[in-house]
Amino acid sequence: MSRRKDYSVGAPAESQDGQRRRIDEWMTLVGQHKTTLGFDDWLQQVLDEQHQRAATEAGHGVCQPTSRLLRQGDMLFRLEHGARYRVRHGQESPRVFTCVFDGETPYIAFENVVTGVRFPWITVDGVFRQTELRSMERLDAGDAEKNVEIGGTGPMGQTSPA
Repeated sequence: MSRRKDYSVGAPAESQDGQRRRIDEWMTLVGQHKTTLGFDDWLQQVLDEQHQRAATEAGHGVCQPTSRLLRQGDMLFRLEHGARYRVRHGQESPRVFTCVFDGETPYIAFENVVTGVRFPWITVDGVFRQTELRSMERLDAGDAEKNVEIGGTGPMGQTSPA
């Protein structure tokens, strides 16, 4: 069973504090020679382990999807920890990204769809245009499109105003 709550995307101070804390934590581990991972790989590993630990402590045993209903302006959209999505805007190339959550803060990392290189983790604040939110599609591991709940109503890809 997923935890579902509605969160506003625009809480930059809280997400900046979380980012600073994570950077300090990573720098300490690097300085102590306890990790050789770059920050972005380390962050994903830590958040995936945290997600799995929370599921185990909740008695699920198997990691259950954690999703959040987010708001950007008057648009609502849902993201799930560990899921990949694709957004489109007009004639521009589609943008593909992965999402992870650090507590209540969502981070996304875009990827180069040609090379598969993942770009750094960033917060969601103001990243998407309205048309991109309307076009959002969840991708499965094989890149086949699946329906994704966006805004709670309408066909796939339609986002409901708040």
